[in-house]
Amino acid sequence: MSPDCPRAEWVRKGQAAHAAGLSFEDFDAWSAGGKTYDARAARDTWRSFRADGGIGPGTLFYMAKAEGWRPDPNAPRPPPPTAAELAKRAAAAEAERKRKSAIPADPDYQPAAIWARGMPAVGHSYVVANNGRPDGLRVVPDGDCLRQLGESLVGWLMVPVWLDGTLITIQFIAPTDVAARLKAAGKPSKLNLYRHPVEGCFIVGKCPPGGVAYIVEGIGAGWAAHQATGHAAIVAFGWGNVRREAQAQRERDPAARLVLVPDVGKESEARSIAGELGAMVAALPDGWPKNSDIADYAQREGVDALRALLTAAADPTAPADPAAAAPAATAPATEGPRIDAPDGDEDASETPQGGRRSSLDVVLALTADLELFHDTAGTGHFAAEYDGRREVWAIQSRAGADLVQRRYLAATGRGLPAQPLRDVLATLDARARFEGRQRDVFLRVARFPDRVLIDLADDRWRVLEITGAGWRVLDRSPVPFVRRAGMAPLPEPQRGGSVAELRGFVNVADAEFRLVVAWLLGALGGRGPFPVLVLQAEQGAGKSTAARVLRALVDPADVPLKAPPRTADDWVIAAAVSYVLAMDNLSGLTNDQSDILCRLLTGAGWSRRKLYSDLDEVSINLCRPVLLNGIDAIATRPDLADRALVITLPTIPAARRRQEAVFWDAFEAVRPRLLGALLDAVAGALRC
Repeated sequence: MSPDCPRAEWVRKGQAAHAAGLSFEDFDAWSAGGKTYDARAARDTWRSFRADGGIGPGTLFYMAKAEGWRPDPNAPRPPPPTAAELAKRAAAAEAERKRKSAIPADPDYQPAAIWARGMPAVGHSYVVANNGRPDGLRVVPDGDCLRQLGESLVGWLMVPVWLDGTLITIQFIAPTDVAARLKAAGKPSKLNLYRHPVEGCFIVGKCPPGGVAYIVEGIGAGWAAHQATGHAAIVAFGWGNVRREAQAQRERDPAARLVLVPDVGKESEARSIAGELGAMVAALPDGWPKNSDIADYAQREGVDALRALLTAAADPTAPADPAAAAPAATAPATEGPRIDAPDGDEDASETPQGGRRSSLDVVLALTADLELFHDTAGTGHFAAEYDGRREVWAIQSRAGADLVQRRYLAATGRGLPAQPLRDVLATLDARARFEGRQRDVFLRVARFPDRVLIDLADDRWRVLEITGAGWRVLDRSPVPFVRRAGMAPLPEPQRGGSVAELRGFVNVADAEFRLVVAWLLGALGGRGPFPVLVLQAEQGAGKSTAARVLRALVDPADVPLKAPPRTADDWVIAAAVSYVLAMDNLSGLTNDQSDILCRLLTGAGWSRRKLYSDLDEVSINLCRPVLLNGIDAIATRPDLADRALVITLPTIPAARRRQEAVFWDAFEAVRPRLLGALLDAVAGALRC
């Protein structure tokens, strides 16, 4: 048999040889006669073979006969083994079994133990660089002794490989800077756990019964497929495992629509596998370099182009159709396909088959790409892609209604009536709460053990990432941040500034300036309990101006200072829609208000009945930085006074006063540098 054959066939020949009892040396010597021989690939492939792989020794003779081999009827048959030879073979097998069982299990290379030591993968450079999702992934923590091929794996991304709910092995992916160094040295930047061959998969998204599942080689391609389509992507960890994982998914769900997504150079093998399993194939266009994948395609051509490529997956058993091969002109995928609604009927539209369907069906089809999930309070959210940015909004909000209306208008040319709109939002919300997964949703600041993420709240949905190594701006947030009405953007920070520049904009004494900076760093650090900063003074001391300045450096808002809420529910609502609570011109606090503030500063839970007619409760946990100003003494109760940084501002002499427009122009000029200096300080605190 010739080794010059498609890789899938070469693997099957190797599996048959393994089942027939041939050695690796036999397989390697035969493979070396091929034009594309790769010693490492031959060794890794041989190691992946299992005795129960589904291919027996008879396959070897069947494939040999298919290539023209015929047994020689006159060839002498080998004599049967003698009793001594059989005893020798049995003794050798027993000795090998004992040798392997005597090897102690190395705890450093046990998948479960390594996985248990991992840290959350939020903000990992590989995830960020590939517009990925950290869900279900971890990172090898600082100080871990794990090493492979002479490399410390500290900071490497861990991708688990699951088989029927069991962790089989782990793939390690180097951070981007380490990967560049390894590539320059000719070393791999992805490693599978030593002594644990890959058998299983990692799934990006969910695989509902009868749904679409894209079978890809690597995690980057899996992220790209899920981001573009919203459907599940099954990561097989190498083309040699694609057939097995596709077969396993077909057995789990015979009705699933499987789409194989090969890297460039493996299209013919993909069509062969797809033909066997009743799957589809989505291949990159001609002209792409060998081994390119859909992650490369998405980075160069964009998410919309990738979505069109994947949704146009071809059936390899169907006859070629030149007309179908030409891509049709469509509207941007975020706006959905154009559907002409018949005149006189606001709640129905024509289907491509000439039938009619309700506006609910139309809009649900137009929103099929949304990622639906719920937060810890049970509130439904959606994540949507717009021009390369990822927005997150509550479904039952003005933004949710606007998204539905915008897509329906683009598809039909008219707006959606009120009742169908409510039906659509209710359906999406139900799917998010009962079918979507639970995720932590953050407002302005997200704190993790080794990093802080801050939402810039700009129109590009960028975030700041702060670690012990410094800070940077990420074009895509690794965690969902939600926006509330009235939030204003932070400026893009600049390096080289000094916190001392803030002295010219807050009227406090030198000794108390440190307390102001401490409050700012605590608020930016995102970890409570927080102190309450109380600015009190007579009229003309600039206390309201100072409060506006400080809030503008942490959580800017269209209305930065507000009057204090009246009821406990109003306080909770204010804290739910703003990260910083900034109250202006207080004349003292009631006992109830002091108690509420203490709970907000320390992170207490809040519960209230949904309706007076039922017994259900809504619960929420809130912990917020608080900023108060007023003329009278504010923090008078002992429990609040213990949590307060009270600063008395001196009156500003007339000679030192500035015109308001001049003051704010000067502040806006230095605000990016001030924010950068504060971020430097937070990074320093994370190093401690």
